[in-house]
Parts: sequence; structure tokens; C-alpha cells
Amino acid sequence: MTTSSDHLTGKVLGTCKLEKSIGRGGMSVVYLAQQTRPSRHVAVKILLPHAPVGSSLHNEFLARFQYEADIIAKLEHINIIPIFECDEQEGLAYLVMPYLMGGSLREVLAQRGPLSLLETMTYIEQAAQALDYAHAQGVIHRDLKPGNFLLHADGRLVLADFGIARIVQGNSNSMYSPLTNTGILLGTPDYMAPEMASGGQIDSRTDIYELGIVLFQMLAGDVPFKGRTFVEVIEKHLRQSPPLLHQFNPQIPPAVDNVIRKATAKKPGERYQSAGEFANALRNAITTPYYPTVAIPYDVPFVLSSLSTAASEASQPTEYSDRQVNEHPTPQHSHSNTKTSHNLPKRSRFWLVPIGMALVIAFSIIGLFLVNAHAPNDTAPNPQIEAKAVVNDFYGDINNSHYQAAYNLWATALQKKKDYCSFTDDYAHTLHDDISIVSITQNADGTLKVKTSIQASEKLNLRTATTIYWETATTTYQEYETVGQENGTWKILGASQIKTNRVATPEPPPATLSDAPPAQQAQALIQQFHNDISNRNYSAAYNSWGTGFQNSTDYCNFVGGYTNTLHHDVLFQAVNMLPDGTVQVMSTIYSTEETPSGKITTSSQETYIVGQENNAWKILSETPS
Repeated sequence: MTTSSDHLTGKVLGTCKLEKSIGRGGMSVVYLAQQTRPSRHVAVKILLPHAPVGSSLHNEFLARFQYEADIIAKLEHINIIPIFECDEQEGLAYLVMPYLMGGSLREVLAQRGPLSLLETMTYIEQAAQALDYAHAQGVIHRDLKPGNFLLHADGRLVLADFGIARIVQGNSNSMYSPLTNTGILLGTPDYMAPEMASGGQIDSRTDIYELGIVLFQMLAGDVPFKGRTFVEVIEKHLRQSPPLLHQFNPQIPPAVDNVIRKATAKKPGERYQSAGEFANALRNAITTPYYPTVAIPYDVPFVLSSLSTAASEASQPTEYSDRQVNEHPTPQHSHSNTKTSHNLPKRSRFWLVPIGMALVIAFSIIGLFLVNAHAPNDTAPNPQIEAKAVVNDFYGDINNSHYQAAYNLWATALQKKKDYCSFTDDYAHTLHDDISIVSITQNADGTLKVKTSIQASEKLNLRTATTIYWETATTTYQEYETVGQENGTWKILGASQIKTNRVATPEPPPATLSDAPPAQQAQALIQQFHNDISNRNYSAAYNSWGTGFQNSTDYCNFVGGYTNTLHHDVLFQAVNMLPDGTVQVMSTIYSTEETPSGKITTSSQETYIVGQENNAWKILSETPS
């Protein structure tokens, strides 16, 4: 049964009338509310316990909430969001806080990408002041991430959700302590300190680690560790160091990388021992003069990709596909004057600046004159550029799971030969296509023949007479697309493909988290499935299912079920081992969807059965309640 997530809208909690849901996470839901005394708009955070209301575990949660909330409410700092009220009503534990309309750091990073060094330093210093104050009061945050870095209307940073993880998860220092009873894994792995992942002692230095990961994300635009599953990400936190940012962007001093490495050291004793010490080290690293030997043009954005595959000690230069090179040109490195520049004293370089500026202006004027003198009189599009753009757009849409957009680039004649679902099903096991355009030639009829080489990463479901198994493969295809205009629009008129090589390897055994029990691994699979849906990684989500489901549900219909889905949040209710060795995962799924009338969020109760299929954890079935 599906119900609106705004089912509490209109409800009165204490002095607050809930108006609408404005945010949701794994541990809480936030409502905009009107407070009557005093009259003002506030944010009401309702905590979501991982136990049924009225149960003994829920009663323990409420008692813990009353104790911990009183401690959190006593935190008074300019960079910590104040708690106006904390109470419990009808089994609902809630906190009343100011309603901040400035958004969060998560939204800033999503809109702008990496931040400047100075802006990053300002945010880190404010967060450090808040953390040092809280740590002095014996309060550890435990869940630092950009979504908890709120922005006040006056521009300052305000940390939120101090101690929420402790209230929801329990009093133990172990992140996994509730697993002894419920098998439920809480929290996001993207910022998780090694001691949290391994069930070790948690203290203020745990916050230092998480703040180090947030610092990396501010400068890179993304987190340092990624993986297909929660377990893979956590394994990297346990064993790898973040990539070196100055190897991707020479404008970032190596000293900043040293700060990040120390803050995210695997052993707490090797980290900074206070947030203030961390912030001071960052300020020194940023403000100490640094002269990069490679200059990046001011208009080239810093794009850091494939962080999860970067080596822990030395990162390789980012490789770009043909499409990416067109969109984000790789900086050209020139070494012709390196020796002369390095032999000059540092002060003597400054007289070069006005001369350099004068030369730039002179060459710009000459260049403009030459361009205008030889510019063609017509503005007709270049057919080869148009053909290349169509092919690049086609594979870009495929890689982003925008199948309808890719299909629309086919001309009518091609669409008549293959319907949309047959087209989509061809990409059911394609993880990513890397293409390079080999040549473009013009045909006698004015159309263009585009020859491409495709390196396809695929996850294949193979069968023998006695078994079914999975393997990953890298397949090389030689493809020829005929591109031309149809009703004034550039389209793919025809296509042929030849498989030239395939290198396949059996699927490796799934990664384990410190020999995590089946209940944890099953839950991690369900969480990763919904993460893939939120990120439109439909191929990965489809491959989370066993062969029985895939035999009964084709890829096109699977993807079609999530056409309007924007995001999924999962609240786990129970994880139970069954006698046959499978795992039952009971959860509530909050789905945010785009509809003609706007965005809506609905909730549904889902029960999954997870089991092993050919030594890999797969979703075997799903039963909506």
C-alpha cells in the first residue's frame, strides 16, 4: 500500500503545526512548521527509530532521546544550529530548530562544483570552531557530511544534527552495535571513519576524519572513495588513502594534500588531535606561497573523475573520452621555458607580468584581425561537426541511461526496424561505452559515414548446460553510423556493428566487510540498489536482481518503472535470516517522483528476499505490502 510521505502534514506537535515535508534522510524527516508561541516558521525534525512503535526497542530509543536531546539542546555556539524545543508525542520524538533558507553545502557543491581554496578554508574554520566547542562539552557529531553544513542568511556556516546518529543508533561506541539485535546497518559510508566501520572506539578524532573527507569533497567536487556497493566503499576507507588533488589540479598546493592525508589517517592517533589544529594546518597550507610548475587556463573547469580507481599513493592523469575532450579540454602542458623560469630568483619573475600581459593583448588583436579577415561569409553548419556531435550525443545518452533521448536520435527508418523496448533491451548489461571517432567521410548522396571504435564494459549473464554464472567483459566493437538530415534535424540514418574482440573474466567473489554477516551484506545490497535507482544507474540496479527476475522482466520494462523517479530513501525495519539461508529485508521506501502537477513523495512497505546466486548476493524477490 502506498501513502503520501506528507501524512503528518497538519499535525500539531507541541506548539508547532506541521505544514509540509522539506527533507528526508535515513534517520529523520524534516517539516516546515508554524510555531504558535512565539509566532514564527521553524523546522521540525522527527527522528525515525529503527523499531516498531511500542516495542521495547522503541521505548529504549525514546528514553535515549530524552537524555541525549537535553545534552544537544545545551550547545550554544554561533556555528551550531540551536534547539528551540525537544519533546516526544504519540511515539514521535522531535526537535524544533530555526528554519534556514540558505540551503546546505551539499546543494552548493551540486550547483557549483569544487570550491575555491579560500572559500573552503572559511567553511572549514567555522566548522572546526563548532566542533572544538562541542567536543569540549563531550558531544561528538558522528555524521559530518555536506548535508549537515547549513548556511545561514548572513553567510555563516551552521552545523546541524549533532548527536542524532547516537540517539538513533544507541549508546555503544560501535557503529554496528544495533546489528546484534536487528542486523540493520545505519549511516552513509562516504564519510565513515575506519573505526566506525570496524566497530572500534569512537571519539572526537572520528569527527576529524569525516571533516577531512568533507574538505576533499569541497576541493574536488566529489568524495574520494566510490564503489558499486556500500561494502566496497567502506573497504576503501579501511585500506586506501584519498587521491592527491594537486596531481589533478596543480593550483592546489601539495601541502593541502598533506593536511587531508593526516586528517584522514587510518589510526586516530595519527590524525590531528583537535579540529582547531586541523583548521590551522589548512590555513598555513593555503596561505604559504606556492608556485605551481604547470599553469591551468583560467576558463578550464577542474573536473576530477574516477576517484575510486585512483591509486592510494599516486594518481594517474584523468583519461577523457572523445565527448569529454570536447566539453572539458585537457590543459596543454608546455615545458619549453621551464628551465629558464626555474633558474630565475622568485622576486625577479614579477617584471615578466606586465610584459606578458602586453604580449597577450597584442597577439589577441592580431588574432582577431586574422580571424575576421579570413572568416567565411556563410554561417552554414559544418556537416562533419554535426555528424560527430550526433554520435557523441547518442553514446552520451546511453551512458547516462537516457534511452529515450538516444532512441530519438535514430531516424524514422531505423525506428521502424527496431522498437524502443528492443532498442533499450540491447543495453541491459552495458555498464559504460567509451567511444573514439576514427574517421568521418562524405557519401555521394551528401550523408556522412562515421567510423567509431567502441570499448564496451559489460556484465554478462552466461549459461552452460548445468549452471548460470556472471562475468565482466570488455568488448571492442567497430561501428559505422550513417548520419544525415531528416526534416532539417541531424539523425542517425543507419548503423552497422562488428565485434572485433572480447576479453571476459569471471565475476570475482563479492567484497566482504570484515567478514560481515549475511544480514549486513543483504541490507547493503538493498541500499545500493536504491542508490543506483536514484543515480539512474539502471544497468547496475537491474544486475542486482537474480536471473529469475531478469527472465520474467525485460530491461525496458524495468527502466520504464522508474521513468519519473528522482530519488529513493530507504528506512530499514527488520532484517531476518530465513531457514533456507536467504535473508528477509523489510523496509519502507520513500520515493520522490516528478509528476505533471509537481514533485511528490510517496512511501511504500517492501519486503525483499536476498540470497546467493553463483557466489554473489542477488535480490531474488520483492513483495510490496
